[in-house]
Amino acid sequence: MASLSGPHPISAQYQVKIPTKLARELHLQTGDQFFWRRSDDDPAVLILIPAEVVERRYFAGEQAESAMHPRAAEVDSALSGDTAVHGPADG
Repeated sequence: MASLSGPHPISAQYQVKIPTKLARELHLQTGDQFFWRRSDDDPAVLILIPAEVVERRYFAGEQAESAMHPRAAEVDSALSGDTAVHGPADG
């Protein structure tokens, strides 16, 4: 289990400072973006997820869906205006 650090106070603007040592270890930079959600196991636990992790998982999910549903890529392409989608009768 990771070591515990804190407690860290919440500011008047509801901000929490990440300890410098942890920020360096995680290669965090000013302006990095995060998503947060409550833990499924314990709603009192808040999980922070870097935006790049969410984007990577979303992209992996899109690839998996495309592999499971080959026409999904065609539909996505059509929705973006790249090509027309043809059904079996369209040839």
